[in-house]
Amino acid sequence: MTDFHCPNCGTPVNELARYARMTVCEACDTAILIEDDAVRAAGVKGVMHDTVSLFDIGDTVKAGGQVITLGGKARFSYGRGFWDEFWGVDEKNAPVWVSLDEGDVAIQRELDDRSLSSAVQKARIGDAIRMGGTEYVITEIEQAECVALRGVFDHELKVGETYNFFNASGRGSAILSYEYWDGGAQLYLGDWFNPFDIVVEPAS
Repeated sequence: MTDFHCPNCGTPVNELARYARMTVCEACDTAILIEDDAVRAAGVKGVMHDTVSLFDIGDTVKAGGQVITLGGKARFSYGRGFWDEFWGVDEKNAPVWVSLDEGDVAIQRELDDRSLSSAVQKARIGDAIRMGGTEYVITEIEQAECVALRGVFDHELKVGETYNFFNASGRGSAILSYEYWDGGAQLYLGDWFNPFDIVVEPAS
């Protein structure tokens, strides 16, 4: 990867940006979109008020045999409260999302599967979805707004954008999340983890 610098202030971008599509400049807080061999400013980072958190950007999270280095943090508001989504990479530099919502932790990976049609966007709580021989039951349907960004991500995210999504529970701790917006949708599969089963190595 070319050594990229912030187009606003010239500061070198976060090292994990080599695996990412966007980052937030640590010096001037400009949101930066990485496009091929160039970068461009992509909006604002929003206000992320400090809260007590199990882990943060730069930490390494170990759970279920996975070792994940966290590079980005996005905060989403759903009216009654908010949750944080951390983007990171595992030991093979594959992307992983780690969600932290009121102490609950979900670790998920994107699933490149087009088997769910747009009709599923009209599903309701309690409806069942079958994927890969596993049945998932929808437990939550919400709309959320991205309110703040820090660090690096492999997707372009924008403060102020809203996302529709549902979460569905499978056997044991399995979770399927389906996120959709005008013109697109994305599936995520993973598991819930008890916070006491999470091992965190703080950034040095």
